[in-house]
Amino acid sequence: MRFLFGLICVCSLAFLPMVGCSETADPAGNGGEGGGGTGGDGGADTVTITAFVSGWDPELGSTGALEGVAICQTDTTNCVSTDAGGNAAVEVPAAQEASYTMDLEGYGSYLDPVLLSEAQAVALPMATDDRFSDMHGLVMSPYPMEGTGSIFVELVDDPIAGATFELSSGAGQPYYWDEDKNWDAELSATTSTGGGGFTEVAPGEYQIEIGGAATNCVLTPKGWPGDSPNTVRVPVREGYLTRAVLICEEITR
Repeated sequence: MRFLFGLICVCSLAFLPMVGCSETADPAGNGGEGGGGTGGDGGADTVTITAFVSGWDPELGSTGALEGVAICQTDTTNCVSTDAGGNAAVEVPAAQEASYTMDLEGYGSYLDPVLLSEAQAVALPMATDDRFSDMHGLVMSPYPMEGTGSIFVELVDDPIAGATFELSSGAGQPYYWDEDKNWDAELSATTSTGGGGFTEVAPGEYQIEIGGAATNCVLTPKGWPGDSPNTVRVPVREGYLTRAVLICEEITR
């Protein structure tokens, strides 16, 4: 398993032997490791996301379960907090575009868009404020984010070097992961780590086009469908880092 910036592992219904999981890195450049758990069934019109949340350090890897992380369906009072084991379960609307936020003092804040038709179990590492500050500093963007948010996109399974990410309306300041999984605003495409994104993005909804060496992209549960092939839509919220994860094929020349 890769240890990136905020690796997310998503499995349908349960953390089985981690087969079929989608791993995504945290845009701040932190990683994590999968946990165990079974996602229960939600109500007739909801699905349950069962989460294991852990801290992550670039040198130490996982720093253990995080207690007290607030996980909320965005802009609602539908909130839960992780227990001492880092576990929590939150219900979101089924078969609808939804999102949830993650907040804990001393850590970066996250916004994950989802479109789920069945229960999911997810392992969600969180990076510290210090890590967020370091990554934003590398690309000369302010942190804490005031009036804007950031986006992180990762191509998983077989990360592709040479992929490009273009944000609708030309918004934001682009960056890509370098070979050490640090943000670099001077790169013009992904490295072999397969990640990148945008800082200083005004709140709203955006579409990201995946191009360059990547094609035939398929969404994981992180992100909303775009209006054309090889696109993903994401919401942006002030002070949050939005995560999107795709699986793409590499164009061979």
